[in-house]
Amino acid sequence: LYALPNPRPDQSIRAITLNPCEERSAVYGLAITSLSDHPLRYQPRRKTLVTLPEGVTFNAIDEFDLALKYNPDNVKAYNKKGLVLFGIGEYGKAKQAFEKVNSIRPDYVQAHINLGMVAYVEGDQAKALQHWEESGGISSNDKDAKAYNNIANIYNNEKNFTRAIEYYQKALDEDPINSLYLNNLAETYRLNGDLV
Repeated sequence: LYALPNPRPDQSIRAITLNPCEERSAVYGLAITSLSDHPLRYQPRRKTLVTLPEGVTFNAIDEFDLALKYNPDNVKAYNKKGLVLFGIGEYGKAKQAFEKVNSIRPDYVQAHINLGMVAYVEGDQAKALQHWEESGGISSNDKDAKAYNNIANIYNNEKNFTRAIEYYQKALDEDPINSLYLNNLAETYRLNGDLV
């Protein structure tokens, strides 16, 4: 289905209401076009705010649980479930999901980084540093600039500028054109009294 006719072409469309018939309904996007346009040609995107009917909820966690029921060793599903839990503030459950990833695949770098995020928001900077530093040494093929940047941020907050500069530089070695890492490095040099 790529087109719905406007039943009142003389009037502007002010709203579109979609009523899901089943729990698993998804809308990937809406675009306004006319029949004179090619239906597969992209139009400028417009943002749409979707409001679910009262009593209807989107439950991504249940979707991940369903996927894990059929593939209990799916580390990506556990990791994404952990990210959803982290996003809603369920840090203990998020930690369990990330630890499950590590029990299946100890070399899965992103789970170590995410465990560091959990430790950080729970106020355990030492544990966060440990996870992030471990993630940088797990696999030489899968280094993560974000982990190095996170480590540098902690050192920067502790005013340990030498270590912060070292880790910002590692982040830039992995992602040399990242403007955030470049700005962080420059600001740390400035805080340290060095001119760049």
